[in-house]
Amino acid sequence: MDKFQHQYRIPSARLQNWDYSSNATYFVTICTGGRECYFGHVQDREMVLSETGRLVNSEWLKTVDMRRDMNLTTGE
Repeated sequence: MDKFQHQYRIPSARLQNWDYSSNATYFVTICTGGRECYFGHVQDREMVLSETGRLVNSEWLKTVDMRRDMNLTTGE
């Protein structure tokens, strides 16, 4: 495996023949270090956000306004 700045790199999960700048639907998945529940927890099938989760949610909602040139929409 190739090293970058003396550290191992994992292979890209991106599809090699796909143009990621194309108009398409993309799903964003975030996995935290150690799979810690930094963003909150699920209670009665509902997400209860922590303080960090509320901050991240607020920033996520700003994404569309900040990047108007990218024609973005967000889901849940």
